[in-house]
Amino acid sequence: MHRFGFLPAAVLAAAVATGSATAPAADNDYRLTGPYTRGNLSIYLIHRENTDRAPVPLALGEAMEQGAVEVLETGTVEELVIRNTGDRAVFIQAGDIVKGGKQDRVLTASMILPPHSGDIADARSRSSLQLSLENPDLASALEDYEAALGRLAQDHADAVGYVFAVGGKLDGGDEFDSAGLFRKLWARQLRAAATQALASDPGPGRDPPAPAEVSAFIDGARRGDAAVREMPGGMSLEAREAETALYTEMRRARGSWFHRAFIAR
Repeated sequence: MHRFGFLPAAVLAAAVATGSATAPAADNDYRLTGPYTRGNLSIYLIHRENTDRAPVPLALGEAMEQGAVEVLETGTVEELVIRNTGDRAVFIQAGDIVKGGKQDRVLTASMILPPHSGDIADARSRSSLQLSLENPDLASALEDYEAALGRLAQDHADAVGYVFAVGGKLDGGDEFDSAGLFRKLWARQLRAAATQALASDPGPGRDPPAPAEVSAFIDGARRGDAAVREMPGGMSLEAREAETALYTEMRRARGSWFHRAFIAR
């Protein structure tokens, strides 16, 4: 049985303790559009060519609705194991909730569950952004952002990720290895960014960052000091710590990445 779970700051500490990694190869074959702004929230889309691959993994919610994921208790309140019993891979993003067992758990690291996988997931039963997103009062407050920005992924077929700013200050973002997966997850990503915007100071703030500043943020994050840690199921985690951002990259067993996260410092 394989277990793991940690939040972004601990991800970096754990990875750095394991060993260093070399600097990544240039990865500048992307373009940005935006800002797409509503209130104090500004979204910048990351576009790449030839990324609409099939088949697209199921999102966790889809897999659970189809009965393709089993939730197994471990006997420890803070831990559980999930198993993919279906024929399609399942993508789980850090912060997702697994409903089952004695109580709901919040997953603390992104992962891909291959079809018919063994036991490779660990979760923590703690409060999280995802738990907040299920609050009905918050859902009502998010409707304005969703009406204005909810179709961004659908309207941009080659978009694979985003970076967002609140009140003119860059906050973070996520990138996925396919446009299809990004489209599937965009509603979740937008709710998370909009929740951050709602929780911030509603003052006028600065103008939205220029695209060049966003590109510098993305590229700078990947140039930070790095380490790689082996993860359950043959996956690996690369963590980088730069002056202005924290960066994590999850990779499949065969080495290809599937999720990148950028967090402003």
